[in-house]
Amino acid sequence: MEKNKFSTVMEKKDDIELIRITTSEKKYYQPEAIVAAKDELMKRNISASMYEDFTNKVEKLIEIEKETENKKLQVPLPKSIKIIAFIFPVLLFFIIGIGLMMFGYQKRGKELCKWTFFGCIFYFTIAMLIQLFF
Repeated sequence: MEKNKFSTVMEKKDDIELIRITTSEKKYYQPEAIVAAKDELMKRNISASMYEDFTNKVEKLIEIEKETENKKLQVPLPKSIKIIAFIFPVLLFFIIGIGLMMFGYQKRGKELCKWTFFGCIFYFTIAMLIQLFF
């Protein structure tokens, strides 16, 4: 019988990694790698029933984590912060907005940058009008 090319790789992995490969992360691996991981689990006398419960818990945790990430993307910026960014448009607010976007708060970061930009345009327009009429 020919040895699976992934067998040596799977022999080096610990039990938890092998369980993840054969369950919750199955879609990220080639079929041969999954077979090699299952074979390695059998060599170690770890049966499917031993990690079935673990698999369900891991999948629930992954689902919760994804929901949390999706919620972070949609968190709006409070109106009070919008007003402050508009009245006091400083470069720091742009930096904070970009930081928020980097940490997953896409909507908040974009809104902070947008309202700071509106404030800059407002004061620029007022300055131009003052120069035109005075």
